Amino acid sequence: MIDYPPGLRAFGAAASTDPDTRSPARFLGWLVGTQPAASAIMTVTTFGWLAMSAVSPFFLGKAVDAGIGRGDLGGAALWSLGLLATYVAGTAAGIWQHTTIVRAWLVALYGTVELVVQKSLRLGHLLPRRTPTGEVLSVASSDADTFGGALESLTRIVAAVATFLVVVALVLSTSVRLGLVVLVVTPLIVGAGVPLLRPLHRARAVERSRTSDLTSRATDIVAGLRILRGVGGERTFGDGYARQSRRARDAGVVTGAWQAGVDALSVLLSGGLLVLLTWLGSHELLAGRLTPGQLVSFFGYATFLVVPVQTVFTCSQRIVEGLVSAERATALLGQPVPWRDGEATLVGGDVVDEASGLVARQGELTVLVSAVPDESAAVADRLGRYLPGAHREDDVAELEGR
Repeated sequence: MIDYPPGLRAFGAAASTDPDTRSPARFLGWLVGTQPAASAIMTVTTFGWLAMSAVSPFFLGKAVDAGIGRGDLGGAALWSLGLLATYVAGTAAGIWQHTTIVRAWLVALYGTVELVVQKSLRLGHLLPRRTPTGEVLSVASSDADTFGGALESLTRIVAAVATFLVVVALVLSTSVRLGLVVLVVTPLIVGAGVPLLRPLHRARAVERSRTSDLTSRATDIVAGLRILRGVGGERTFGDGYARQSRRARDAGVVTGAWQAGVDALSVLLSGGLLVLLTWLGSHELLAGRLTPGQLVSFFGYATFLVVPVQTVFTCSQRIVEGLVSAERATALLGQPVPWRDGEATLVGGDVVDEASGLVARQGELTVLVSAVPDESAAVADRLGRYLPGAHREDDVAELEGR
């Protein structure tokens, strides 16, 4: 069971269920489920923040037609007040959104650290035999921070899609032809970037693996520093660390190249959409099917569409990064614990080890001496619930007292 500190139970964190480690995607879904209220608030506030920017060109176009087209200053002032209201509401939603995102990010960050600490305590001396120390440190540091970004990105994508539908409705209300162009072309632009996400995922996985190996090598060197200095092996291990560091750097360069490709493609395609819509809108104006104010509104819609398109591209990269980190986290958190959990509270009485027959009387100092140190170590492991009597046969070799 997860026992989050009180500060991590904000927004309904699920403090009574173990993480879903069946797959990286399920683990990220579990993270979202630990903060249902925060996820809903982030989605709604992000939608409100984006929607206010999406509808502001509508008010601007109406003000232009009223003030310039018809000379109606009162109408222009009224539509301008509506435009001001969208800015105020969007600012308020943005502030609330950012506050919620930071809080949810920290809950995901420190909640993951708590999970790693609990798993480390439950595995005890088995942990370093199963997982390198550097891997544990990487999950508790860099991966934990990544999960907050993945959580935010999921809500941003949902809000961006909803806002896109709002823009499509506004454009369709102005021009069916242009609305259909937006409805068809925008999904094609987003789909064009999907093929780049798979190689980006592979490159990110390689970078994550090499970074973890580098951290493990560093911890091993620090742990054995006295021995290395005694045998004069500092230079050899230092050179090995430098080589591993270069491999991690090269993997980072490859990942950066794929990420830059995704970013460049998003800018190129979203910019092309802006040019296309501006060109079509200008011809609609010349044909008399749009008013000057509607053209201004349409140009605002076209400019705004760059935001949801780039949001989808950017957040997709964060989700890919989150899946890579979740794969590592599930490998650690999903490890089975080969012994039973003891009682949560301590009770008084004698301490009995059934395997050896040892009885440590309450209130008396008991000293255990054995000609075979491993036997006394095994007794200590059993008393500490590292070696319970009901262990599985396939765990005997792994659970020997050391």
